[in-house]
This record gives sequence, structure tokens and C-alpha cells, in this order.
Amino acid sequence: MLDCSVNFSISPETQVIDFGKFNLLDIRRHTMSKTFSIKTTKSQNDQCTDGFKVSSSFYTEETLVEEDKALLIGNGLKLRLLDENASPYTFNKYAEYADFTSDMLVYEKTYTAELSSIAGTPIEAGPFDTVVLFKINYN
Repeated sequence: MLDCSVNFSISPETQVIDFGKFNLLDIRRHTMSKTFSIKTTKSQNDQCTDGFKVSSSFYTEETLVEEDKALLIGNGLKLRLLDENASPYTFNKYAEYADFTSDMLVYEKTYTAELSSIAGTPIEAGPFDTVVLFKINYN
């Protein structure tokens, strides 16, 4: 049994990234982006005395392109998730996320969801959605 754990809070609290309404010409000309953050808090209890690391993955069952760094939404648009350095994440691949081997109790990271058109592909007007899960492993 694991004595230590972490709790997550995602902002926005709805856990929905809403790009709102936009016209087809705008999305053809440039990308749209929205930021979100994930705050991770180490549990504080008497049994949790060991340090540990947490790895994470943005997981999806949707079709991936660009070496698994872009998710096809199915309407002529694609989604990428970027870190603070504007580097795209690889979907469905675990990487070190937070190191709780020191006295650190809270870790917060900001991401950018980037929506763009797929060159040469018609864009279907109307509402759309896709699901990406944030999965973790304790190391």
C-alpha cells in the first residue's frame, strides 16, 4: 500500500478548455491558444515519510500525428499541448512531472492548449470536443 500520494487541482476548475466561437478565416490564418494549469500537492500525513517522484502523461485515444505531438480532432483542426517553453508534449508518453524527494509540497505547472487548422484539409463548422486525460505514475 502506498503511504504517500498527491492531489491535483486543474484550472480552470471546469477542467474544460473552451476556445469559444471563432470564424474559419481566423483559424486558417493563425493558431488559437488557451492556458491551463495543474497544481499538485503532496499529502501531509504521518505515514508519508518517503520522498517520491511523479511521472505524467497526457493520454488520448484520438488519432495522433506529428510524432504523436498533435491530436486530430476530426473536423479539420488539430490540438497540441505546450509546456512553458512552447515545446509540444508527446501524447501517451510518460515523462517526469514532479519531484517530491525534497521538502517541496506543492508543484504547479502551466500549459498551453493550441488549436490550429490542418493544411489542405477543409474545416467543418460547428461545435466540437475531444478528451485528453492527465495520467500519473508514482516512481
